[in-house]
Amino acid sequence: MAEPPPFFAGRTACGSTTAGKGASQDLGFVEVTILRIPFDSGRTPAPFASTMHSSAFCVSDLNDTHAGNTVFVAGAGPQLAAASPEQLRQLESKPVIGVNKVFYRLRTRYFLSAYIGEIMLAIRRIPNATLLHMRPAVSPPLLPGINALRRVTFELGMPLPRHLEKAQPTLLTRLNVALAATHLAYIMGAKRIVFIGVEQRNQLHFWHFDEHCRGLIRDDVISRGDPDILRIDHPYASLTHDLEALDRPAADCMKPFYSVDHTPTFAAYFDILRRTGVDVVATTAESVVADAGARVVALDDILAT
Repeated sequence: MAEPPPFFAGRTACGSTTAGKGASQDLGFVEVTILRIPFDSGRTPAPFASTMHSSAFCVSDLNDTHAGNTVFVAGAGPQLAAASPEQLRQLESKPVIGVNKVFYRLRTRYFLSAYIGEIMLAIRRIPNATLLHMRPAVSPPLLPGINALRRVTFELGMPLPRHLEKAQPTLLTRLNVALAATHLAYIMGAKRIVFIGVEQRNQLHFWHFDEHCRGLIRDDVISRGDPDILRIDHPYASLTHDLEALDRPAADCMKPFYSVDHTPTFAAYFDILRRTGVDVVATTAESVVADAGARVVALDDILAT
């Protein structure tokens, strides 16, 4: 049987095509080589509502589900755009917690978001993944087929709970979904937590280096529309807001990722993790997680172990 066509159909940065070769962009201090994606979802996206199915999954079942293993946290930074087809293939077979639309580049086993609009996109693109929606309070899932958790703001000096309680499954975070994903990896029993695409140096994302990829996201966002459910926890969330963020020129994204420095919070998490024997690894030195004290190891070296 013929191998499915690449998900991005051989597209590279700025919409050019290539016969298997990479294309480079130089944007400020970031240079990314876009390579062909070796997988296809194998599905034709249907209307959002009809792709959703109810789930009897209990989020507390995530406790120690990957005990003693490596768990990856994948963010949407430029580093993800530079991942090779072989690296992406290997990551697909690993426990990876994705955040912020990473599933347009890498199909992750888990996806975590505080935004129901992102969860709706994930349902369309990775319906077989475990989809986790964080909300300010414990409540039933907003849509069938997703799993609800509570999010609580982390303060310096607080412990990180080791397990999810069945009655009130809670993740600690602080205005940064990668923090919640780190806590989730800890809850899963990870012996090593590895970060990819969590640079947070500026507001660039992997889609800034691939116009075809950005077009796929735009099409899905427009198809999703502007239902009121988008604003249930975030009054500013809207179709217009999402499109403006998606279409922001790369040159306008060189400003800091956040107005608040998250390095001290990541450092506090990592201190807790190291005291419990968890190894914390960044796969690029140019990242907030490396600044916070994660040791830096090349992704290929991690995948080889």
